[in-house]
Amino acid sequence: MHYFTPCDFSWCYLSWCFL
Repeated sequence: MHYFTPCDFSWCYLSWCFL
C-alpha cells in the first residue's frame, strides 16, 4: 500500500515511505 508521507516520491516510496 501507499502511505502519503512528507516524502511522497518514487525513490522514497521504494525506500522508507513504504516502510
